[in-house]
Amino acid sequence: MKSAKSHLISLRRLQSSPDPLYVLFARTQSRAAGEKFLKWMQEAPNLQRTAKEVSEFCNALAAGNRGTRLARPNFYSSVLGTLVLMGFMEKNALYDEKLGSAVPAYKIVIQPVTARKPMKGTFLYLAHELALKWNELFASPTERENGAAEKVRSPEYEMVKPQTSHGKLISKKTSASFRYELRPIQYESKTPERK
Repeated sequence: MKSAKSHLISLRRLQSSPDPLYVLFARTQSRAAGEKFLKWMQEAPNLQRTAKEVSEFCNALAAGNRGTRLARPNFYSSVLGTLVLMGFMEKNALYDEKLGSAVPAYKIVIQPVTARKPMKGTFLYLAHELALKWNELFASPTERENGAAEKVRSPEYEMVKPQTSHGKLISKKTSASFRYELRPIQYESKTPERK
């Protein structure tokens, strides 16, 4: 696991580097395997693959058939684990028509990015830059030419506390602190209604 100091150094270098994988993976082998894995994921419809397909990819990677070599435990902990832990991928269920049931699947998460950048020199600014560069990895070539960052940006968002009932969270999960959610800002029309 990377230390916090090496993460910060990598985040600062992100400003001059076009590759977000430099921040996510400290080791050269993990970075090379992560690059092969993400290119393979891009070929999938909806940027999604089943856990079985990921396992087969991992076996090929461990055998050295993907241009680089990384053992299965290292792939699951240092590459896939990092991507899932940091929110760049999610594990969910996908309906398999052949089996007639849901199977576990991994999906690339396009990061919600606000149109307005945070203040420079802050961690939020660096995280914003990382999210933009991550989204650019999955933009089509025409979107890259036209500014992929603009294409994948979400509308303006605001931080919203979950609704409460008599001081308690409505959610089944109980928490001592409120968890904030990002929601699109709803603007009210200021034009008077005509009668």
